[in-house]
Amino acid sequence: MVEGPFDLVYTSIGTIGWLPYPLVAWAKTIDALLKPGGTFFIRDGHPMLFSIDVDNQDGLVIGYPYFPTGEPIA
Repeated sequence: MVEGPFDLVYTSIGTIGWLPYPLVAWAKTIDALLKPGGTFFIRDGHPMLFSIDVDNQDGLVIGYPYFPTGEPIA
């Protein structure tokens, strides 16, 4: 276990979806790691965002499969 306290605790994309519910234990861990007045930064998003073709200039276009196909995306 990492010991704090820290000025910043960060979680990256996809964290929330893999955590067991309820999230109380996770939140208590974050609280224990933060200094008083510290910052908790969470960066997350819905998996649907990964299916959007960001290179397409015609608006929001689904360019990649949402569900696994077993094939790599090139």
